[in-house]
Amino acid sequence: MREATLVTASLTVNGVALEPGRDVAIRGYPRDGNIDIDQPLVFVGYGIHRPDLGYDDLEGVQLHGAIAVIFTGAPRTLNGKPVDDALHAVLADTAPRYRALRDRGATAVLGIYDPVRAERMPFAKIIKKMPTTGLAWMVDGAPASDPVLPSAAIDAATFDRLAGAQVAHALWEQLDRGEHPRFDQPLKASLRITSTLRDITARNVVAMLPGGDLHDEIVAYSAHHDHLGIGAPVNGDHIYNGALDNAIGVAAMLEIARGLKALSHPPRRSVLFIAVTGEEKGLLGSEYFVEHPTLPIERIVANINIDGVHPSYQVFDVEALGAEHSSLQREALAAARAAGLNLSPDRDPAQVHFIRSDQYSFVKRGIPAVHTAAGVMDEHGGLATNRALQDAWESERYHQPSDEWQPGYHAEWTLPEMKFELMMGLAVADADTRPTWNARDVFGDVAKPAARGDSRQPVSPPVDASAKPR
Repeated sequence: MREATLVTASLTVNGVALEPGRDVAIRGYPRDGNIDIDQPLVFVGYGIHRPDLGYDDLEGVQLHGAIAVIFTGAPRTLNGKPVDDALHAVLADTAPRYRALRDRGATAVLGIYDPVRAERMPFAKIIKKMPTTGLAWMVDGAPASDPVLPSAAIDAATFDRLAGAQVAHALWEQLDRGEHPRFDQPLKASLRITSTLRDITARNVVAMLPGGDLHDEIVAYSAHHDHLGIGAPVNGDHIYNGALDNAIGVAAMLEIARGLKALSHPPRRSVLFIAVTGEEKGLLGSEYFVEHPTLPIERIVANINIDGVHPSYQVFDVEALGAEHSSLQREALAAARAAGLNLSPDRDPAQVHFIRSDQYSFVKRGIPAVHTAAGVMDEHGGLATNRALQDAWESERYHQPSDEWQPGYHAEWTLPEMKFELMMGLAVADADTRPTWNARDVFGDVAKPAARGDSRQPVSPPVDASAKPR
């Protein structure tokens, strides 16, 4: 990979200088160590180019020699109809937007942080956790992955300050209704990014448990082994341990491997275990794996991704984010029942978690996938107590040096979640047929056409995910 370590960065708009780390987030850019741009800002809404959906923020917009200004997130309404959470998650993916902006001639992107996500996690907290080092994987000696444009990020209040009026939320509300508002106020920006570039090796670690009569087909577990390393000190601590994000997920995957290996008979399908790198830099390790697989990608029938296991409370329910989009819903429900747990839906779909971890790299190659997670139900069925614990962790420890093992954690509390993950993988591995996407599913349609294989066949109606365990 090529690593870009930020040396200096600045963004000035119409003479207003923004302070990196406070007003604006800027990363090193691995494709060029010296970015020096003085160009106008052109507002292009969300920057989404989806004429197939009757929505195109880029139609008629001139971006050559300009810095594109976009909101992160995606509209909640298209053609007068509400956008469901799955389509919203797909539209919120920034990578295809940046490529479309580049193809239209934009030289950089200034992103305005999604106000919906800001309600849950204020930009002032996010900016402190954003890494300043950029990474891209390489092919033939040159960066070949995202990011394809240098970028900076601000919040709505900062955009208002630059515009000299409170316009950001009005623009965003129009966009959220599926409209295409204009912002023609002339703004010119100077973006400077100086980075030290070096080529490094970061490894995916892959192992296979051979299967039985269906051994040519593979169920893939994944968990990312990277975190943020050494960074800005917080309360005197500069080591970002990543205990729950995601050392514990890798540990869970290893225990699942140990459990499957101990069976008296192997699963019918082979099982692949992939500890991937570069998740925190844009799902780079998993993306590289699916683009340069160590075995034919069509042999992988499903992905179960483990990104975090919670040892801070007893687990009575689990989530299998994304399972409702494929026949994996049946295996998820069966596994939850076998583990004595409830299967709960995504409790916070606005955060679009299904596109924010390594399972999405597999989805984009046509492979049905899930992101497993502990729910927040307590022994009485209440949600408030454990939700508060998870929210506190996300606010106080997520991407902080304090994400380390705490006295209140109990290893045994992780066992029900791991049992669910093991049982789900075993159910998929032993099933008579490989998993399939639901007919006309939005995530099934994300896949590259050549990668879809047999995974686009229609399936039975989804199983009721709210059903209780037997």
